[in-house]
Formats: sequence, C-alpha cells, structure tokens
Amino acid sequence: MSWIIKLEGAPDGFDKHINISSSKHGWNDFGYNYHASIYFTYKSKQIFLSGYVIPLDLKDQKPFAFLSSAPNGEMSYFISLLASPNDYKRLADQLSVDAVAFLLKALHEVSYDRCVGANNYEHIIQTEPFRLGVLRYQDAYLALINGAAGAYIQAPMGDAKVPFKFTTMLPGTENFVALDVAFRDHKFFDDRIHCLIGVNGTGKTNLLARLAIEAASVSNNAQDGPPTILLSGQGVVERFEDSTLSTPEGFRFNRVVSYYSDPSSSLPRFSKLGCFEYHAFNTTAKKESSEFHQNLSYLLVTLLRLTDDAFAREKSKIFNDVLSGFMPMHLLAIPVTADCPSGSCVKDKAGNNWSFVNQMMGEQRSLDILGTIDTTREPSFLTTDLSRVIDMSSGQRSMFHFALHFLNLAGDGTLLIIDEPETYLHPNLVSDYMMLLYNILERTSSIAIIATHSAYVVREVPTHCVHILERKGKKASISRPYLQTLGANVAEISLAVFGDSTVDAYHRKVSESIAKANIPFEQIVEVYRDIFNIDMLMEIKDRISNPGEYD
Repeated sequence: MSWIIKLEGAPDGFDKHINISSSKHGWNDFGYNYHASIYFTYKSKQIFLSGYVIPLDLKDQKPFAFLSSAPNGEMSYFISLLASPNDYKRLADQLSVDAVAFLLKALHEVSYDRCVGANNYEHIIQTEPFRLGVLRYQDAYLALINGAAGAYIQAPMGDAKVPFKFTTMLPGTENFVALDVAFRDHKFFDDRIHCLIGVNGTGKTNLLARLAIEAASVSNNAQDGPPTILLSGQGVVERFEDSTLSTPEGFRFNRVVSYYSDPSSSLPRFSKLGCFEYHAFNTTAKKESSEFHQNLSYLLVTLLRLTDDAFAREKSKIFNDVLSGFMPMHLLAIPVTADCPSGSCVKDKAGNNWSFVNQMMGEQRSLDILGTIDTTREPSFLTTDLSRVIDMSSGQRSMFHFALHFLNLAGDGTLLIIDEPETYLHPNLVSDYMMLLYNILERTSSIAIIATHSAYVVREVPTHCVHILERKGKKASISRPYLQTLGANVAEISLAVFGDSTVDAYHRKVSESIAKANIPFEQIVEVYRDIFNIDMLMEIKDRISNPGEYD
C-alpha cells in the first residue's frame, strides 16, 4: 500500500509530493507496525529514506495500530520519525539546509519538531502505539532524541589531546594573554585535565567562553556544511574578533561541552544547527526541559538503555558506583505521567507517578517508562513507604547532574570546559569528581579545562597543567606555579598560587592586634586557647618577640 503527502510552497528542486509505502509487511511490534519507506524527487534525483509513519484516526486523533490502516490516497493526519540518526545525515548530505527543514516539517517529523522547540506532537509521543511500535528500536530512540539536532554534526577528528595555544584580550585589560596547553607522555598518568586558576574577577570563565567561541569559528571555517552559531543566555550571537586559536598538530575540537553552576556565567548557552557540536549544561539548576540534552530523565533512561558496546554497558555501572557512596541510589525514581501503565509505576502521597530505576526490567516496562516521562519534574529519591520525595542537596544535585550528563555525552574527541565545579562540592566529592573525569576522558580520547579557585582541584593535576591567571590593574598574565602540584598539600598550593594574598587574612589582623595590646603571652594563652590553634598562638608569640619583622 502507498500514500502521498502533497508539498505546497516547496523550495526549488522538489516534486509535488512525497511518496510513502508500507514496509516489513506482517511485522508486529507489540500489536503495531509503522515501518515505512519514504521517497521523493529532489533536483531530478530520487531519494529514499527509512522511517516510521504513524497515521492518526481523524475521529479521535489517536494513532491507527498499523500504517496499512490509513485511508488510501493523500495522507494528511500523521506524524513520522526517520529510522536512525544516519538517515538525517544522509538527508543533510543531499539537500540544502532550507530543503531539509522544509521536508522534515512536511513529514510532521517529531525529532525536528522537538529540535526547533515547537513540541506539536508530544501528546502522540506519549501514547502506547508510539512507545511500543516505534521506541522499541534503539536507533529510533536515538533518532527521536538527537536525529534532527545532529544532522550536520561531523564525526570526531581524533584524539583531542593535542597541544594548542589560545590568545585573547580579556575585558578591562590592555594586553593579550595566552593559554598555552601542552601534554606529556607518562605511562601511568594521562594528563588530560588542565586547570585555569585565579582569584575571583580575573576573567577565568570569560577566557574559556572565548575559547569555545573561537573553536566554533575555526571549525566552521574548516568544514563543509552550515556554520554553528553560539548564543548567550539572552539569545545574542557570541562573537569576538580579538581571539586566535593555534593548533600546530591540526585542529581537533569540533565538539565542545560546557558545564557551569552560576546562572550568570559568561559561557555560551545554546547553539544553532551546524557542523560544530556545542552543549552547555547547568549542573545545579532545578528545572526540567523536553530537550534531550537538558532533561535528566531522558539522560537517565538513555544511560540505562544503550548497551551497543562494552563502554556503553559500563557507563551505568560507573554512574552507580560514583554516586552510591553518598546517595541512596536504590531509591532513585523517574517521574512519569498519568499515561504510564499502573504496572510500571507507583504513586506517591501527593498523587504523582514514579518508576523506580532498579525496576526497569523487561522491554515493555522500559518502553512504558520511556514513552511517558514527565518533563516537568526531575528524577528524585522516594522514601521506601512512598510517603515523600527526598530532595537532593545542592552538592548531590551538582554531582548527579554532571555525572549523568557527562556519561551520556561522553564521546570521542571532546573538549570539556568546566566552570568552578567545586562551588557546591565537599572536598571529598572533588576527588570523586576528578576521578570520574579522568576515567571517562581517557576512555573517550577527550580533554578538559577547568576554571577554578580551589586548591583541592589543583592538587589533582600536575604543574604543567596548572595555569595561573592574574590581573594587576589593566595588565593580565598567565603563569605556572613553582610547586609540583599533583598530590601536594592544599595549604602549599594556596601559597604557590595566591602568593601573598594571605597577608590580609582576618586571623592575621587579629594576631597583630593582640600582639600589640601589651598583654603577657601566658595570659593570652589562658584567655584564647579555647579558640586559637597552636600555629596562631605561636605567631602571636613571635610577633611579641620580634615586632620589627612584621612591620
């Protein structure tokens, strides 16, 4: 059986209609069959695609169980999904950018609909026919979550661990600064993390934002396809003319992923479709979105579901192992809508539906959960009696968000830009964070640059990977510490990085005042021993004995 979809107002090159025919006759996916061949003429060339076409019954706007049940002739009420991410790439290779957008819109294609933020077909995606008849296929799921958005993304260029030099002029300064990133070969240590450290206000995040924008610019110039435009949180095009990125061994960064925790961070937030891949993620925001890369439930299900290679199968174990030390992972649940079958979810005391992650067993149950995710709520922990939802602390949320997002987006040849990960993390969690980072970067031939002011982060990287950004008036500079930082004492790192900035510390002002008060040292010990440690008492004694050394 076959149908046509009429094309009105088509760009030059299209015929008058798209042809649809049923494929895989007799196939049965839990009582549904939407397999279709899609073909059309563009500039005198016939183009064939595989996909799913779900016809809708005009009476109740619900899907027919089979494509073959659709009325003959012109098809008007339907949605579609291309069969795999590769179908979108093949389409992008053969059609102009405008033609691709027109065709996917004419097909009522749900991945494109989501990509442009229209969300016209979410109510159909939530139905059982779509869940069981389409999403049972891994390629179909990948097409839904990232097919249209990834149509122009180029394949990784190789290991991102190549030296580069980034030069820019920061706001409020009069000179250029250079971030010179180099690597060394050591058998038992893979130096894939570099740190940019400095006090607040030096411009660390601004420098890394400029690096991301320049990487996009270089990638756009080096590759065929539409350019990727990076946007600020206000939707303003990000562009700087005073930056250069030099890569002596060849440019490798066609994929950049940024993480931040400050809503006012200067890192780009969004990107328009193009050949350069960019994502930004707020690791502490408590909000949900229907966009795949921003939705924790979609990311969580994907992490559990995709098992097409050994690394993919290991990701969920890494995720659980990293977080189980400080989170009740056995109580983790995904929010689902009222459309989720009762056998696949539980209801809390407030009447909200949830599906426990550790009970996602069996194909149909997984599909029931996958197709009914409630995008207005985030994954949470439930008490064993289902009486209440356990909210994550800010530190737990930051680590959970990062681990989940990073493991899903971990891919070959990625440059990660991370803005102050320590903001909500206990020092012990910083070590866990860095171990996770090293593990995945090595497995995916990727690198990371971290903007930080934490000595706990710096002690996890060697000296040649530490870059100190300083400003004195309108002059900016980048240098390296004199100390061997990897595994060093935190106090020593602070002194090496921040130098004499501790002379104005409050405890030093207190010790100075007490030393000048003409109080016998024995009396000082008696009065203050309950709050001063031995180091501070000895400093006061030294100030009393040698006042000239402190002038």
